[in-house]
Amino acid sequence: MHLLETLASNAGSRSQTLTAQIKLAEIQLSRRKTDVAENLVAKVLREDSRNIGGLKLRATIRMESGELDGAVADLRQGLNDQPRSAELMVLLAMAYERGGKIELADKQLPTL
Repeated sequence: MHLLETLASNAGSRSQTLTAQIKLAEIQLSRRKTDVAENLVAKVLREDSRNIGGLKLRATIRMESGELDGAVADLRQGLNDQPRSAELMVLLAMAYERGGKIELADKQLPTL
């Protein structure tokens, strides 16, 4: 953790900084520190609103808290940049399924 925090604050490039912050957020989320993870993701998305890792992680957090519309919006935005991302498509199908939109969920999976 300390190494990633150091890298996040002293990375040589913006891309490295954002990647380190996303990894930190993933670790915090796995430790059930959702508020810390949300803050890190928000920081990343303020710097780069189209960051796929940030959008995916924020969508995951939103799904866990029941904010399905927000999760769907994040995943659709990510799919605009990476339309063939199997991971994003599966997450989108999960969000639709949780929202009771089974037909939309089914439409996501056959394209894999």
